[in-house]
Amino acid sequence: MATSGTFTFRLTVEEMVVESYERCGIRPSMLTQYDAESARRSLNLLFADWSTRGINYWTMVEDTQTVTQGTSSYALDAGVLDIFTMVLRRDTTDTVMERISVTEYHELPNKTTQGRPTSWMLDRQYTPTIYVWQTPENSTDVLRFWQMKQMEDITTAGEDADIPYRWTEALCAGLAAKLALKKKPEMLQVLEPLADKAFDHASTDEREKASLRIVPA
Repeated sequence: MATSGTFTFRLTVEEMVVESYERCGIRPSMLTQYDAESARRSLNLLFADWSTRGINYWTMVEDTQTVTQGTSSYALDAGVLDIFTMVLRRDTTDTVMERISVTEYHELPNKTTQGRPTSWMLDRQYTPTIYVWQTPENSTDVLRFWQMKQMEDITTAGEDADIPYRWTEALCAGLAAKLALKKKPEMLQVLEPLADKAFDHASTDEREKASLRIVPA
């Protein structure tokens, strides 16, 4: 028997909502418009929860920021959750910059000293801000960094969720558990462990797969 030869399986938000309600034992014909809105709200809350559980590699984006002489802080987009690595590009050469803590940055004795920036700190407010030290000595160096961005909001039933194929089961299982909490509490003890198991399976695969190298100083 021949296989389909296609790789297009992808559930819409509406299909994920239906699947999750069915796991709660609720027939789609019983759902109201409010039930659909409640499920989309729970999906967005699930995304918020996932953003605190580790690195979601599909949300990582490389970005740049040209520095300004004498300016040590640079605001990022509101949807940036964290930064994982940063280099300073001068001409065509990249130099690794060290991440320091808020305390370390606060305790620097002279934050206005100008030179080649070697360190950076991220203030993770609603509008996150990068602080660099030393304060840039020119307006031509470029900060290059990989950032983890917030997953895109779920707003309508016909959208695709901002997840890769490999996370589809984790999303449906997680949503089912959240809906059970609101609609079928008696199913929560069954669905919550399944949601945790599906998340663990997906997140185990969501890791760097390059070889680890340890180089003596």
